[in-house]
Amino acid sequence: MLSNDTESSKNTDKVSKGRILIVDDDENIRYLFKAKLIEAGFEVHEAEAAHEIGSAFANYSYTAVLLDNYLGDSLGVECIPGILRVSPTTRIVMLTGHGSVELAVDALKEGASGFLLKTESPDSNIEKFIQILSAERVDESFDSSFKTTGMVGTSEPMKKIFSQLAKVSPTDITVLIGGESGTGKELVARAIHDISPRRDTGPFIAINCGAISENLLEAELFGSKKGSYTGSNRDRKGYFETCHNGTLFLDEIGEMPASLQVKLLRVLQEREITPVGSCHPVKVNTRVIAATNCNLLRDMKSGRFREDLFYRLSVMKIDLPPLRDRLEDVPLLLNFFVEKANSKFGKSVRLPLCDAIAKLKAYHWPGNIRELHNAVERAVLLAESGEMMLRDLLPVRVDGVDHEVSAGGLSLNLPLEFNDAKETFEKGYIEQLLTATSGNITEAAKVSGQYRPAIYRLLKKYSLDANQYK
Repeated sequence: MLSNDTESSKNTDKVSKGRILIVDDDENIRYLFKAKLIEAGFEVHEAEAAHEIGSAFANYSYTAVLLDNYLGDSLGVECIPGILRVSPTTRIVMLTGHGSVELAVDALKEGASGFLLKTESPDSNIEKFIQILSAERVDESFDSSFKTTGMVGTSEPMKKIFSQLAKVSPTDITVLIGGESGTGKELVARAIHDISPRRDTGPFIAINCGAISENLLEAELFGSKKGSYTGSNRDRKGYFETCHNGTLFLDEIGEMPASLQVKLLRVLQEREITPVGSCHPVKVNTRVIAATNCNLLRDMKSGRFREDLFYRLSVMKIDLPPLRDRLEDVPLLLNFFVEKANSKFGKSVRLPLCDAIAKLKAYHWPGNIRELHNAVERAVLLAESGEMMLRDLLPVRVDGVDHEVSAGGLSLNLPLEFNDAKETFEKGYIEQLLTATSGNITEAAKVSGQYRPAIYRLLKKYSLDANQYK
């Protein structure tokens, strides 16, 4: 049975917001969404089976399709490629029951723009539906819209990231961000929050799971009751409660102790936390975004990371490319960071010449975006005549013949085994960092953009004593 709203379809030229096709075998669901969409200014057509979609598109063009996941013997997700082949500009929004989030995520990967839960109120769903349609327009200019965050780029890897963010941001699904250190995982998490409805309802808070001890981390996340541990003289809310209706970013999730992984899994499943020292759970509405530069699949096999937690966190996984895989973005990033540094230091330093930029693009940037940002700040700060010097901007020497890279006295004669090269770089870097900061761990952490526990781990790893550099 294929039907349309006769009143709104008498003159298609007068459609104000677009034409929507609702595909659902539940008549009540169709009625609820149809009434609300017409009220919101859309023209609405209905279909109750997958085979009716082709007939609908043969007669009309559609701005969007509201597509149920389960259509009798058919799956809505299987209809997506066919719809997009016929009408690439049509946006597809999935309708799903509460227990079908994974299937809805598969739909996002097939090209859907988002999904709505049938268990939500009609008013809430219509609001989210309009936001999802708007998010597609954000996708077209995402790089310029979020330039202020440092997320700039026109490379193919970044276009893919922008598209993923535009689709996932209006939803509430959990996101796992992967990528090497320095690729901008917190920037991405913050961008997701900033274009989501939660931007106006709750805060964005970031916490590094590897920088806090196990006992303290539990209290920080879930809160604590007065007297639950030594020095606890009052009730304290944890980050989950503080982030109610907002977004909590858990960086270095791979460093979370096993005992807390179990408790985090329960929070994600039940949407409730139990403060330390309490027997009474507290309901929370907090979106979780996690990030890691570890190989969690490998950690799962070794037992260091729970498999069930991994799959719960990675409902949508976004893998950030290293800078060496998007070197065409270096000029854009360079321009952005120079403008930022000029503003910070009250200077007007000019960009380097084209041949210098070519050398920058020849470097492999092991520290990724963070390394480039720090290099630009150093070069702008040291510039004396408005001219940015390559030796200040690039503390490395790239020899086009044998690819010998010299980083502030540290030489890596490539090719090397990756792990050997990484350890050589790490040790040389931490030694130079300690020399530059006279063994001050706090200052070393600040300069390097790392947390103090990360600096201590490197000292232990390479048997270094900070006191020797004071």
